[in-house]
Amino acid sequence: MTESVASDAARACAEYLSSSGVFKDARHVAGYACVGRELDPAPLLQIALDADKSVYLPRVKAANSMEFVAWRPGDPIRDNRFGIPEPASGKVAVIAAEDLDLVLVPLLGFDLHGNRLGFGGGFYDRAFTFRRSGNAPPFLCGYAYDDQCCDELEAAEWDVKLDAVVTQSGLRFFSG
Repeated sequence: MTESVASDAARACAEYLSSSGVFKDARHVAGYACVGRELDPAPLLQIALDADKSVYLPRVKAANSMEFVAWRPGDPIRDNRFGIPEPASGKVAVIAAEDLDLVLVPLLGFDLHGNRLGFGGGFYDRAFTFRRSGNAPPFLCGYAYDDQCCDELEAAEWDVKLDAVVTQSGLRFFSG
């Protein structure tokens, strides 16, 4: 995939999601700093900041859990022990996962039932385990390219389903 195609896809996803009610109603939006071929959420995060929304990025904690840290462009970022960029340590505001409104979830693959194939660490599943008992906030939106759609993914009992996925072709909802 060329850089131009990836950039166009990131802008298209930002346009689709930012025009949705889910985004418009959100005050606390979590994204991520992309790695490799991941779809870059930076255009959407900038739209969120321009709309005076609070933006957060995940940071891995020592116990293989994840927290969400307030972030603005220019804040220091460093690679964690897995080589994933995250906010640097220091005095930063942390928000509980339950208090987020919208979370952009990176993935390797997704199916049309809301199942996602992550990167194998289980960080998102652990952070949002409380969601397995119902449709409590936050709204979990996979952020992906069209070609990451799979016919069907097998879900484990600990997997947390996505509420929607946005790709360069549009926004697809999986739940009411």
